[in-house]
Amino acid sequence: MFKYLINHEKQILKILESRNLENLEEVKKDHLIKISFMQHERLIHLIVTAVIGLILIMIFMAAVFTENYMLYMTTVVIIVIEIFYIRHYYLMENGVQRMYKLYDRLREKENQLSS
Repeated sequence: MFKYLINHEKQILKILESRNLENLEEVKKDHLIKISFMQHERLIHLIVTAVIGLILIMIFMAAVFTENYMLYMTTVVIIVIEIFYIRHYYLMENGVQRMYKLYDRLREKENQLSS
């Protein structure tokens, strides 16, 4: 999904740099739809990251109380998974914020053209 976001961002930047801005209103509407897709994706990843974090805490607590080494190994595996989820969530969060800024630039460009 992050590649989708990057490709869309490149497309909008190309549109902003071009001289042909006839369908700017349509581009703006499409951009808002894609922002909503990314917001949904970001929310899902936040929920998954939080749930994995809670599972991590529970398994770690079980490992400490039972002193079971397999649970310690499971904790390590879940920590690695959580690191990847946090990284992906970070990239999604920053990407969506860049999309907000692109929307502002589209609105500015539209205002310049209407003036």
